[in-house]
Amino acid sequence: MTTTKPTGLEIAVGPDSGVLYKRAGAGKMPRDILTWQDLDDFRIWIHSRETDQGYKPISLEVQLLGKLRESKGVDPSEAKARAALAAIVPSDTGKSRIGHTLIRQLPIGRIMEQNSILLSNEQNRNAKGSERKLKLVDSENDEFRKLDIPIAKKRSITDFNPEIRATNSDSLVIAYIYAQLSAAGNKRAARHAADMLNIDPKFVYTAVRNARKKGWLTSEGLGSAGGQMTEEGTKAFETGLARPRYEAFLKELYMKGKKK
Repeated sequence: MTTTKPTGLEIAVGPDSGVLYKRAGAGKMPRDILTWQDLDDFRIWIHSRETDQGYKPISLEVQLLGKLRESKGVDPSEAKARAALAAIVPSDTGKSRIGHTLIRQLPIGRIMEQNSILLSNEQNRNAKGSERKLKLVDSENDEFRKLDIPIAKKRSITDFNPEIRATNSDSLVIAYIYAQLSAAGNKRAARHAADMLNIDPKFVYTAVRNARKKGWLTSEGLGSAGGQMTEEGTKAFETGLARPRYEAFLKELYMKGKKK
């Protein structure tokens, strides 16, 4: 099935694949072409751009689609948005191409871990009680916020944060951050929680064990990392000293980011 939309989009849809682009005029090929392939629950999008040597893939996206596949292949609003984005994204087509070698060399585990850290950082910034509001600005004068993401590095014991103690409230703070990182898919939640709080990783393991013993944090099984805050743990976090301690930590992290 091939259709040309009033917006000038050309969309060709097959049983498990398709092509999408904005028409460039009679007898002309567009600069940017999007294709998709459906593999089980996933849709693989590839964006190719015209070069002197032909079309070259410049981006690849894996979309979790599941049972939400459109009967017509792709939703018209999504098609329009993707075509518009494809026309403006930058790409140095003279550089190396997206191919088998690149895909094999991608450190997927590390990429997903960094993703979980970025997500957790945003969850922390937008935590309950924060007075910082999302500000929409003109894209022409947009001021980007600088991320303050801790980078793991070797430190001596004297470099660690002396304000984190072996108290119930601090154990709850550690468990809360640990649970956030775990929920975002971080397989090294303990290490990254230690980095965020600037404490010895051993302290995190101790706090996590204590939180599980008190019924504040679930367990994924013997020897397995991960866990979620229980209803009892969330209540203790919100009603005790843990929430103020957590927000004080967020404020400190935020101020450090502003100074950089």
